[in-house]
Amino acid sequence: MSEARRRAVLAGLLISFAGMPLGCGETDPAPPPPAQRPAGAQPDAAPSPAAPSVPSSPPAAAPPVAPAETLAPDPQSPFTRLKDPSSDNRSEAIGDLADLATPAAMDAIREAVYEELDAELRIEMLEVLVEQEAPRSLDTLLYLLSDTDSEVREAAADGLDALEDDRAVPGLYSRLRGEPDPYVREAILSTLISLDPDFDEELFEEDD
Repeated sequence: MSEARRRAVLAGLLISFAGMPLGCGETDPAPPPPAQRPAGAQPDAAPSPAAPSVPSSPPAAAPPVAPAETLAPDPQSPFTRLKDPSSDNRSEAIGDLADLATPAAMDAIREAVYEELDAELRIEMLEVLVEQEAPRSLDTLLYLLSDTDSEVREAAADGLDALEDDRAVPGLYSRLRGEPDPYVREAILSTLISLDPDFDEELFEEDD
């Protein structure tokens, strides 16, 4: 082959290679082989489906409690025995309530005074109220200051003296003017002297 012919062939080959895209003629690398499972290995277990959630049962409801007004009263309670037909049982109930010395016990005694027919028990009740300095006992003693029984009135006057509450002074003055029993009058006068520093027994007797 002549020199000119050889140069023409080489130039043609160069032009052909220059027009080819990069990587042309190269083969894609083969994908990696799959991983081999070791001999004796168990196949992977399929994930088990999640168990359906079960709603928790609501807590058991507490048994209903009977309203207080439907419960039978305890016959041994001093609150119940305070209304017993027997005066001895009522007297024992007064003592038991005095031992309790709770506001409820004092309220029960104070309310029972207005319904108690036994004068001795009315005296027991007012003595407990005075000893315990129960609330509203002043009103109860002023009420008993007009009791039909003179011993109850005398005890009420003594109780007002023990309470040392000068709010009783107007009621004492009012009762003194109409009191026929000399022992009750003496008790009222003694209480007025204690509670009212301006009380003048002589002037009162002149006006009476």
